[in-house]
Amino acid sequence: MAVVYLPMIIRRHTMKLAIITCSKLPQGVADDQPLLTSLNRLGIDTQMLAWDAAVDWSSFDACLLRSVWDYHERINAFNQWLDDTAEVTRLMNPPSVVKWNQNKRYLRDLSAFGVLTVPTTWITHAQAFDLKQWSQNHPAQQTYFLKPVVGADSSGTLRFTIDDKGLQQAQQHLDQWLPKMDMMLQPYLSQVERFGKTFISVANDHMQSEKFPWPVIIGFKTLLALLMWLTNLMLRK
Repeated sequence: MAVVYLPMIIRRHTMKLAIITCSKLPQGVADDQPLLTSLNRLGIDTQMLAWDAAVDWSSFDACLLRSVWDYHERINAFNQWLDDTAEVTRLMNPPSVVKWNQNKRYLRDLSAFGVLTVPTTWITHAQAFDLKQWSQNHPAQQTYFLKPVVGADSSGTLRFTIDDKGLQQAQQHLDQWLPKMDMMLQPYLSQVERFGKTFISVANDHMQSEKFPWPVIIGFKTLLALLMWLTNLMLRK
Protein backbone atom coordinates (compact mmCIF):
# COMPACT_ATOMS: atom_id res chain seq x y z
CA MET A 1 0.00 0.00 0.00
CA ALA A 2 2.84 2.40 0.79
CA VAL A 3 4.29 1.85 -2.66
CA VAL A 4 0.95 2.68 -4.31
CA TYR A 5 0.77 6.06 -2.58
CA LEU A 6 4.43 7.05 -2.99
CA PRO A 7 3.78 9.43 -5.91
CA MET A 8 1.08 11.33 -3.99
CA ILE A 9 3.27 11.62 -0.91
CA ILE A 10 6.26 12.98 -2.80
CA ARG A 11 4.29 15.45 -4.90
CA ARG A 12 3.42 17.50 -1.84
CA HIS A 13 6.83 19.05 -2.54
CA THR A 14 8.71 18.65 -5.81
CA MET A 15 12.05 17.31 -4.77
CA LYS A 16 15.19 18.38 -6.63
CA LEU A 17 17.74 15.61 -6.63
CA ALA A 18 21.23 15.88 -8.13
CA ILE A 19 22.57 12.57 -9.42
CA ILE A 20 26.33 12.95 -9.15
CA THR A 21 28.57 11.65 -11.91
CA CYS A 22 31.96 12.75 -13.29
CA SER A 23 32.99 14.89 -16.25
CA LYS A 24 34.12 11.77 -18.14
CA LEU A 25 30.58 10.40 -17.94
CA PRO A 26 28.31 13.46 -18.18
CA GLN A 27 25.24 11.28 -18.81
CA GLY A 28 26.19 8.67 -16.22
CA VAL A 29 26.26 5.00 -17.13
CA ALA A 30 23.65 2.53 -18.32
CA ASP A 31 23.12 1.26 -14.77
CA ASP A 32 21.86 4.71 -13.77
CA GLN A 33 18.91 4.66 -16.13
CA PRO A 34 16.49 2.42 -14.13
CA LEU A 35 16.99 4.69 -11.13
CA LEU A 36 16.44 7.88 -13.14
CA THR A 37 13.36 6.47 -14.81
CA SER A 38 11.76 5.43 -11.51
CA LEU A 39 12.56 8.74 -9.80
CA ASN A 40 11.15 10.76 -12.68
CA ARG A 41 7.96 8.68 -12.66
CA LEU A 42 7.51 9.69 -9.04
CA GLY A 43 7.71 13.34 -9.98
CA ILE A 44 11.19 13.91 -8.56
CA ASP A 45 13.18 16.51 -10.48
CA THR A 46 16.54 14.84 -11.22
CA GLN A 47 19.62 16.29 -12.85
CA MET A 48 22.75 14.35 -13.76
CA LEU A 49 25.72 16.55 -12.85
CA ALA A 50 29.48 16.11 -12.57
CA TRP A 51 30.75 16.60 -9.03
CA ASP A 52 33.26 19.25 -10.16
CA ALA A 53 30.73 21.24 -12.20
CA ALA A 54 30.14 24.92 -11.36
CA VAL A 55 26.80 24.35 -9.63
CA ASP A 56 24.97 25.89 -6.68
CA TRP A 57 24.46 22.66 -4.76
CA SER A 58 22.29 24.42 -2.17
CA SER A 59 19.53 24.60 -4.81
CA PHE A 60 19.06 20.82 -4.48
CA ASP A 61 17.27 18.96 -1.71
CA ALA A 62 19.89 16.22 -1.88
CA CYS A 63 22.85 14.92 -3.89
CA LEU A 64 23.12 11.20 -4.64
CA LEU A 65 26.58 9.88 -5.50
CA ARG A 66 26.52 7.53 -8.47
CA SER A 67 29.16 7.42 -11.23
CA VAL A 68 32.05 9.40 -9.72
CA TRP A 69 34.63 7.12 -11.29
CA ASP A 70 37.41 9.72 -11.34
CA TYR A 71 37.47 10.60 -7.62
CA HIS A 72 40.73 8.71 -7.05
CA GLU A 73 42.51 10.84 -9.64
CA ARG A 74 41.78 14.04 -7.68
CA ILE A 75 41.16 12.67 -4.23
CA ASN A 76 41.90 15.89 -2.30
CA ALA A 77 39.66 18.01 -4.52
CA PHE A 78 36.89 15.43 -4.35
CA ASN A 79 37.04 15.20 -0.56
CA GLN A 80 36.90 18.98 -0.30
CA TRP A 81 33.82 18.91 -2.54
CA LEU A 82 32.23 16.35 -0.22
CA ASP A 83 32.73 18.59 2.81
CA ASP A 84 31.59 21.76 1.06
CA THR A 85 28.51 20.16 -0.47
CA ALA A 86 27.43 18.52 2.77
CA GLU A 87 27.35 21.96 4.39
CA VAL A 88 24.69 23.26 1.99
CA THR A 89 22.57 20.19 1.19
CA ARG A 90 22.04 16.55 2.12
CA LEU A 91 24.74 14.32 0.66
CA MET A 92 24.09 10.62 0.24
CA ASN A 93 26.20 9.18 1.81
CA PRO A 94 27.71 11.50 4.44
CA PRO A 95 31.35 12.58 3.82
CA SER A 96 32.65 10.49 6.72
CA VAL A 97 31.18 7.32 5.21
CA VAL A 98 32.37 8.11 1.68
CA LYS A 99 35.91 8.87 2.83
CA TRP A 100 36.04 5.69 4.91
CA ASN A 101 34.91 3.68 1.92
CA GLN A 102 37.47 5.25 -0.43
CA ASN A 103 40.37 3.38 1.10
CA LYS A 104 40.11 -0.38 0.89
CA ARG A 105 41.65 -0.64 4.34
CA TYR A 106 38.03 -0.49 5.49
CA LEU A 107 38.24 -4.26 5.00
CA ARG A 108 40.39 -4.33 8.14
CA ASP A 109 37.63 -2.55 10.08
CA LEU A 110 35.04 -5.00 8.82
CA SER A 111 37.25 -7.94 9.71
CA ALA A 112 37.70 -6.56 13.23
CA PHE A 113 33.90 -6.65 13.57
CA GLY A 114 33.84 -10.31 12.58
CA VAL A 115 32.85 -9.85 8.94
CA LEU A 116 34.43 -12.42 6.63
CA THR A 117 36.64 -10.66 4.08
CA VAL A 118 38.94 -11.73 1.26
CA PRO A 119 42.43 -12.62 2.56
CA THR A 120 44.56 -9.58 1.82
CA THR A 121 48.26 -8.77 1.89
CA TRP A 122 48.76 -5.04 2.59
CA ILE A 123 51.84 -3.34 1.12
CA THR A 124 52.79 0.16 2.28
CA HIS A 125 54.56 2.52 -0.10
CA ALA A 126 57.42 2.93 2.36
CA GLN A 127 58.45 -0.73 2.24
CA ALA A 128 60.39 -2.80 -0.26
CA PHE A 129 58.33 -5.82 -1.26
CA ASP A 130 59.69 -8.88 -3.08
CA LEU A 131 56.85 -10.72 -4.79
CA LYS A 132 59.00 -13.73 -5.57
CA GLN A 133 59.77 -14.22 -1.90
CA TRP A 134 56.11 -13.63 -1.02
CA SER A 135 55.05 -16.29 -3.56
CA GLN A 136 56.99 -19.00 -1.74
CA ASN A 137 54.19 -19.13 0.82
CA HIS A 138 51.42 -19.30 -1.79
CA PRO A 139 50.39 -22.05 -4.22
CA ALA A 140 51.97 -22.00 -7.67
CA GLN A 141 49.70 -21.14 -10.60
CA GLN A 142 47.21 -19.42 -8.33
CA THR A 143 45.80 -16.16 -9.70
CA TYR A 144 46.01 -12.90 -7.73
CA PHE A 145 45.03 -9.26 -8.09
CA LEU A 146 47.49 -6.47 -7.30
CA LYS A 147 45.82 -3.07 -6.90
CA PRO A 148 46.00 0.29 -5.10
CA VAL A 149 44.18 0.69 -1.80
CA VAL A 150 42.55 3.80 -3.26
CA GLY A 151 41.21 3.38 -6.76
CA ALA A 152 38.16 2.91 -8.94
CA ASP A 153 37.20 1.41 -12.28
CA SER A 154 40.12 -1.08 -12.10
CA SER A 155 42.69 1.74 -12.14
CA GLY A 156 46.12 0.34 -11.31
CA THR A 157 44.79 -3.23 -11.06
CA LEU A 158 46.81 -6.15 -12.40
CA ARG A 159 45.69 -9.75 -12.60
CA PHE A 160 48.58 -12.19 -12.59
CA THR A 161 49.41 -15.84 -12.04
CA ILE A 162 52.10 -17.09 -9.68
CA ASP A 163 54.68 -18.27 -12.19
CA ASP A 164 57.92 -16.77 -13.48
CA LYS A 165 56.29 -14.58 -16.14
CA GLY A 166 53.45 -13.48 -13.91
CA LEU A 167 55.67 -12.61 -10.97
CA GLN A 168 58.02 -10.59 -13.18
CA GLN A 169 55.11 -8.63 -14.62
CA ALA A 170 53.60 -8.11 -11.16
CA GLN A 171 56.89 -6.90 -9.67
CA GLN A 172 57.26 -4.33 -12.46
CA HIS A 173 53.70 -3.17 -11.84
CA LEU A 174 54.29 -2.95 -8.10
CA ASP A 175 57.54 -1.02 -8.54
CA GLN A 176 55.67 1.46 -10.74
CA TRP A 177 52.71 2.04 -8.40
CA LEU A 178 54.11 1.55 -4.91
CA PRO A 179 56.06 4.84 -4.75
CA LYS A 180 52.75 6.64 -5.32
CA MET A 181 50.42 4.80 -2.95
CA ASP A 182 49.88 1.73 -0.78
CA MET A 183 48.98 -1.47 -2.60
CA MET A 184 47.19 -4.72 -1.80
CA LEU A 185 47.22 -8.34 -2.94
CA GLN A 186 44.09 -10.49 -3.07
CA PRO A 187 43.42 -13.94 -4.53
CA TYR A 188 41.17 -14.30 -7.52
CA LEU A 189 37.79 -15.71 -6.46
CA SER A 190 36.19 -17.64 -9.30
CA GLN A 191 32.82 -17.71 -7.53
CA VAL A 192 32.45 -13.98 -8.13
CA GLU A 193 32.29 -14.59 -11.88
CA ARG A 194 30.26 -17.77 -11.52
CA PHE A 195 27.70 -16.69 -8.95
CA GLY A 196 27.94 -12.88 -8.78
CA LYS A 197 28.10 -10.64 -5.73
CA THR A 198 25.81 -9.96 -2.81
CA PHE A 199 25.27 -6.27 -2.17
CA ILE A 200 23.89 -4.84 1.05
CA SER A 201 22.25 -1.43 1.16
CA VAL A 202 20.82 0.47 4.12
CA ALA A 203 18.12 3.10 3.62
CA ASN A 204 15.73 4.52 6.19
CA ASP A 205 17.36 2.26 8.81
CA HIS A 206 16.37 -0.84 6.84
CA MET A 207 18.94 -3.25 5.41
CA GLN A 208 18.40 -4.92 2.07
CA SER A 209 20.58 -7.52 0.41
CA GLU A 210 20.61 -8.54 -3.23
CA LYS A 211 22.59 -10.98 -5.30
CA PHE A 212 23.71 -9.71 -8.69
CA PRO A 213 25.48 -11.22 -11.66
CA TRP A 214 28.33 -9.18 -13.06
CA PRO A 215 28.03 -6.50 -14.37
CA VAL A 216 25.89 -5.12 -11.56
CA ILE A 217 22.62 -3.32 -12.11
CA ILE A 218 20.51 -1.64 -9.47
CA GLY A 219 17.95 -4.10 -8.18
CA PHE A 220 14.32 -3.69 -7.15
CA LYS A 221 14.84 -3.92 -3.39
CA THR A 222 17.68 -1.40 -3.43
CA LEU A 223 15.61 0.97 -5.54
CA LEU A 224 12.58 0.55 -3.29
CA ALA A 225 14.67 1.19 -0.17
CA LEU A 226 16.04 4.38 -1.71
CA LEU A 227 12.60 5.60 -2.73
CA MET A 228 11.22 4.97 0.76
CA TRP A 229 14.13 6.89 2.23
CA LEU A 230 13.47 9.83 -0.09
CA THR A 231 9.79 9.75 0.83
CA ASN A 232 10.55 10.00 4.53
CA LEU A 233 12.98 12.82 3.79
CA MET A 234 10.22 14.80 2.07
CA LEU A 235 7.77 14.18 4.90
CA ARG A 236 10.25 15.76 7.34
CA LYS A 237 10.42 18.97 5.30
